[in-house]
Amino acid sequence: MKSILQVDTTFGGKVVVLGGDFRQILPVVLKASRQDIVHSTVNSSPLWHFCRVMKLSKNITLQSCSSPSNADEVIEFGDWILKVGNGDVREKNDGEASLEIPGDMLIGDSEDLFRDLLNFFYPDLLSNMYDPDYFQGREILAPTNECVESVNDHLISLLPGEEKVYLSSDSMCRDEQTTEDNAEIYSTEFLNTIRCSGVPSHVLKSKVGPSR
Repeated sequence: MKSILQVDTTFGGKVVVLGGDFRQILPVVLKASRQDIVHSTVNSSPLWHFCRVMKLSKNITLQSCSSPSNADEVIEFGDWILKVGNGDVREKNDGEASLEIPGDMLIGDSEDLFRDLLNFFYPDLLSNMYDPDYFQGREILAPTNECVESVNDHLISLLPGEEKVYLSSDSMCRDEQTTEDNAEIYSTEFLNTIRCSGVPSHVLKSKVGPSR
């Protein structure tokens, strides 16, 4: 921006908005130590002295799924989440502390924790399957795509109707750099197992619900 605007000030004198949450995942630096990763964050940059920090004050995600009956409970939960992120829930600490999670946020003794978790998030699923608001106010965070598929497969198995399974047709691009060795390594069976963000799964399951 300095070279484009020919102005010797930060970002050429333009206002630049940086959005993010330092409580979330740090930058990925290959083969770096913890110190190197921390030093790669924006607040370790010389540009940080020119930044003005502005904090959001409303949790829109929680408010969107709340109702007048549980508004106070949602506000209390949002405040608790912020205290956890700021490290203010317990006594002063150096980055490590024990945290006691309230009992109403936990699933007690159960023979099938996965089933009870889904029942907690999606109570009376069949009675509410045609209500868009029912699904918009619920979400389950999962660490991997495999976990997401497990949740989706179980939920779709609970829905009425005949299940249809569609498979992708995966193959390598045949160009000048593709050798026979690559073709053996990256077989169709291997390509079918790839699961990553932005790429559809090899298996797609769907159902046509009954007419209302």
